[in-house]
Amino acid sequence: MREIRFRAFYKPRRLMLNVLSIDFINQWVELECPYEDLEGGDNISAMFHEIELMQYAGLIDKNGRKIYEGDIVKFNSVSPSGNKYPLEDTIGSVIFETGCFMVDPLDNTARIYGLNELGEWCVIGNIYENPELLDKRSMK
Repeated sequence: MREIRFRAFYKPRRLMLNVLSIDFINQWVELECPYEDLEGGDNISAMFHEIELMQYAGLIDKNGRKIYEGDIVKFNSVSPSGNKYPLEDTIGSVIFETGCFMVDPLDNTARIYGLNELGEWCVIGNIYENPELLDKRSMK
């Protein structure tokens, strides 16, 4: 069974933090705060409007990093079987669409890739902390 995890971008402090619990009724989350100088080092309670919630895709990138919705990934053009794909330098953002995690290429190609349909991806950032990587949307 797939591990269900979330992380959240905490907008007031512009930090990516792990989610410890979610209260959907009262619309708040408890965030793990590893920084002693922030909120006294205690966990943070935040309302839904203060965060961007992202779900773990259940996959690990080639460097052992967990892949979440909102991550920006780069495609490793060699599959585990040794086949080369014509996708060198393909960069995209991880989205959840039609019931699965997909990669939406930043170069405006019509194709959206299943996150697990090809070889290995490498997380190079995320859409909240590294918005400059999204400038590649204007690439051809």
